[in-house]
Amino acid sequence: MLDTLSFSVNAILPLVLLILLGYGVRRLGFFSDAALKQLNRFNFRVPFCALMFVNIYNMDLSSGIPVPVRLVGLVVLAIVILTVLGLVLAQVLTKERARKGVLVQAMFRSNSAIIGLPLSESVAGAAGLATATVFQLPVVIYFNAMSVVMLSLYSRSEEKPKAGKVFAGVLKNPLIQGLLAGALALVIRQFIPVGADGLPVFSIRYSLPWLYQALSYVSRVATPLALIVLGAQMRFSDASLFRHELISGVIMRLVGAPIIGFGLLLLAARTGFVTLSPAVVGGLIGVFASPLSVSAMVMAAQMDADDKLAGQIVAWSSIMGMLSLFVIITVFRAMGLL
Repeated sequence: MLDTLSFSVNAILPLVLLILLGYGVRRLGFFSDAALKQLNRFNFRVPFCALMFVNIYNMDLSSGIPVPVRLVGLVVLAIVILTVLGLVLAQVLTKERARKGVLVQAMFRSNSAIIGLPLSESVAGAAGLATATVFQLPVVIYFNAMSVVMLSLYSRSEEKPKAGKVFAGVLKNPLIQGLLAGALALVIRQFIPVGADGLPVFSIRYSLPWLYQALSYVSRVATPLALIVLGAQMRFSDASLFRHELISGVIMRLVGAPIIGFGLLLLAARTGFVTLSPAVVGGLIGVFASPLSVSAMVMAAQMDADDKLAGQIVAWSSIMGMLSLFVIITVFRAMGLL
């Protein structure tokens, strides 16, 4: 039991410390709102794009696709179910139109990139990180497309979402661009002839090491900077204005989503439809159990939804998420799945 608790603490505590560091340096006056906005924008557009590219590019396909296609499909199905449940609950939990889309987001959208990727690596090593990266492409596409739809559907302006706008928004997402670029490079690599040493005659990693190393350096900035900025952006004022919706949103994200997502996967594993290894469970903890994505607050503001409620759910789910993640990791560790 002590080993299980130690494992969970070691997985969660580094993330907590980086978030607390961000909160502390902001309190000391190191960052202004404008500086944080610029840092967040830079990190989202450059380091995270590089991180997605490097993670995909570094995959070894010599033994086949790292994650079964049916498992990816099951994960997407689980997120669709969460979206439908979120729609139903939003109608019951609030009468404010601009808050309904935010609550739907809280149910299905996790911080699978900023917190999910480092957490997956922390609990399951390099295999967990590789698995989590495979899930990023379908998950990030769905998160962004469905967020645009839901926030537009329940925006104050009552403007209906347009397919072209949704598609353009998805393609402009730096995470998607990095993933697609990495996937394209990975596919091209499979058709490049192999030399006597068993390596491709040309690759970015070995033929252009200066470029690969630069991309690797930039990608390493993404996670720590994102967690520090997340801590610095936490605001706890105005929580009383929507206490009921705030509590509901946090419970939906940290309790409802993990129970439904992992419940479906465990059921599928018992029937033999999928196999759950430590790498798979580690890769999926970020998808189902991490806090609401910081970008949910940004998108809510852009789509004329209640961005203040979204910001509060981001902040409080990030804080309470450290406890819920500890519990989830401990349970899976005790089950022998981590």
